[in-house]
Amino acid sequence: MHPLDPVRVELFEVIKMKLKALSCFMCTLLMVAVLCGCRSGGDKETGIDPSLAAELVEMCALDQQMEMIAVNGSDEDRTKEFYEKKQNIQDNHAARCKQIFEQIGYPGSDKVGAEASEAFWLLVQHSDSDPVFQERVAEAMILEVERGTASGAKLAYLTDRVRTNTGRKQVYGTQLDFDLESARAMPKPIEHPRGVDERREAVGLEPLWVYMNDTSLMHYEMNKEQYKSIGIQSAWVYEEGYLGW
Repeated sequence: MHPLDPVRVELFEVIKMKLKALSCFMCTLLMVAVLCGCRSGGDKETGIDPSLAAELVEMCALDQQMEMIAVNGSDEDRTKEFYEKKQNIQDNHAARCKQIFEQIGYPGSDKVGAEASEAFWLLVQHSDSDPVFQERVAEAMILEVERGTASGAKLAYLTDRVRTNTGRKQVYGTQLDFDLESARAMPKPIEHPRGVDERREAVGLEPLWVYMNDTSLMHYEMNKEQYKSIGIQSAWVYEEGYLGW
C-alpha cells in the first residue's frame, strides 16, 4: 500500500459526524449498561428492541476497529491477511443487516434507538459488494426521514454511495477521491454540480467546498510526514463558494 493511499472515505464521514469512529467502543459499553436491565423482544413503553440495538452497536464497534487499523495501524498490522479479515467481517455484517432488514424493514430510531439506527446505516454504507441491497435500504430510508426516525444527511450519503457503486453520478458530493500529489480531496462526478450546495443544505449538510477543505486538511494531518517528504507543506484549500466541480 502506498503510504498516502486514501482510506475509505466513509471513515472521514464518521469522524466528521461527531467522531463516531473514535467512540464506538464507549458507545457499546454505554448501550449494554443502559439496556442490561431491559427485557429482550422490545421495551413495551418505547417499542425499542434493546437486544437488537446492542447487537448493531457492537457490530459497528468492530467495523470501526477494523477501519481505524486501516487508518492508523502500522505496516505490520495492515497485511494482506488483515484486509481479508476486514472484508470477511464486513461481508458477515452485510449478511446480518440484510436479515434484519428483511425481518423488520429499516431499523429507525423508533425501533432500535438513534445510536443503533446510525450503526445500521454505517454498516450498510460498507456493504459495497451488494449495491442492490444498499439501494433498497436507501429507498426505505426516504419514509423514515419523513417520519423523523432517520437522518436526511445519512440518506444523502447512502444515496451517493449507491450511485457511485452503480456507475452513476452522485447527487450530494459525499463520495470522494484524493489527489495525492496536491493533498486535495475531490468529489466523484456530480449530477448538476451547480446546484449541489442547495441540495446539501436541504438535508443539513455544509457547503461542498467546506466539506472538501475539511477533508483535505484531515487527510493531510493524518499523513503530514509523508506529504512533507514529497514537498507538500499544506493541504489544498478551495476558495469560498467554489462550484467548479
